[in-house]
Amino acid sequence: MRPIFCPAGPRKLRHTILAAVFLALFSLYSGGVAHAQNSLSAAAVVNDDIITGLDLNQRTRLAILSIGAQDTPEIRQRLTPQVLRVMIDERLQLQEAERLSLEITEQEIDQAFDTIAQRNNLTSQQFTQALSANGVLPATMRAQIRAELAWRKVIDRRMRSQVAVSDEQVQAEEERLRAAEGEEQYRIGELFLAVDDPSQETQVLETAQRLLQELRRGVQFQSLARQFSESMTAPVGGDMGFITIDQLDPEVAKVVPSMERGGVAGPIRGISGYYIIGLADKRQLQLGQTLYEMRAVALPLEPGAGDDAVQARIEEAAGLRGELQGCGELTQRVADEVSDAEVRDFGKLPPGDLPPDMARAVQNLQEGQFSEPFRRADSVMLAMICNKDASGLDRQRITENLQREQLELISRRYMRDLRRSANVDIRQ
Repeated sequence: MRPIFCPAGPRKLRHTILAAVFLALFSLYSGGVAHAQNSLSAAAVVNDDIITGLDLNQRTRLAILSIGAQDTPEIRQRLTPQVLRVMIDERLQLQEAERLSLEITEQEIDQAFDTIAQRNNLTSQQFTQALSANGVLPATMRAQIRAELAWRKVIDRRMRSQVAVSDEQVQAEEERLRAAEGEEQYRIGELFLAVDDPSQETQVLETAQRLLQELRRGVQFQSLARQFSESMTAPVGGDMGFITIDQLDPEVAKVVPSMERGGVAGPIRGISGYYIIGLADKRQLQLGQTLYEMRAVALPLEPGAGDDAVQARIEEAAGLRGELQGCGELTQRVADEVSDAEVRDFGKLPPGDLPPDMARAVQNLQEGQFSEPFRRADSVMLAMICNKDASGLDRQRITENLQREQLELISRRYMRDLRRSANVDIRQ
């Protein structure tokens, strides 16, 4: 999911759920009837679908909380226009899903909500309490989740069938990578804002400038990209992975080589919109290095698990290590052995790209061997090298990257067409 929530620390939460549920409604009347009317009036109308002032207020509060900023009038003024832009897009996406008779069930939303809670080392109940304690109605988070699930289903129904990568394309990409060996690779984060019509140019540029200001005030790039980027990389915080300069928009490619690690640049006017770019790392492309095909078994830990609980999980993992062998059918066998364990597939990675704790755990392993158990914040893990590929090229990953690039272009055009054909009346 796009939002990554950073809880505000331990506090007494008794009665906060009930209080927060009515917080927004009570606030309508705290400033009199005029304030109430303003909160319940339309901030925007999207094809007869109304976004109220209350909807916008709550969503802005969630966005500010998600990026870890202070909720002040100044930051609300800077961020509210882009929050509204995102909400308008979400209404269009929901309407398109409804037009295609695509259903988003409450169970699907519950599962996504649980996943976000787990990423923050919280149970669903604790996550609900934390949102409420910070003045955010859980329904606001669920509405954002519903829109994202709806758009995923639209993409699956209407766009994936249009994506086709031929063997010739994969071969051409392999040849390009071999020719680029030794060149600089950059790990880029992108925050992209589309310009679908020349009349939007000034507004989108001003929004990009405001977001860049927040980055320079210390907001984390990934958090801001998750909330506001209009690229398909938004759910992973804008992370494009390691890429060569010729894989970037030409205008972005002019800027990146002069950037320092940890730096940000922008707004940069690209072919179809504005980019804000963050440079996380850079390295030389080396194809001769061995790639590790990695999988891991994760035994989850409850938030705040004590030493005894952690030790019990370590012992359980050590027992599994003696019973499981090889990567074949690993997922099913783990499911049979431990009901709450999961298998995580890391794909093929050079050893230098492995997380440090995993790299230490597998450094002396042969193919098909499990590491000793090691602890992470949310789990106790066993890692395995399924295969060591000395070719330096992963055809499956190349194919997936080419598919993702095609899907990005198709989905942007689809979203552009939805915006152009919509009747949107912004009243904020």
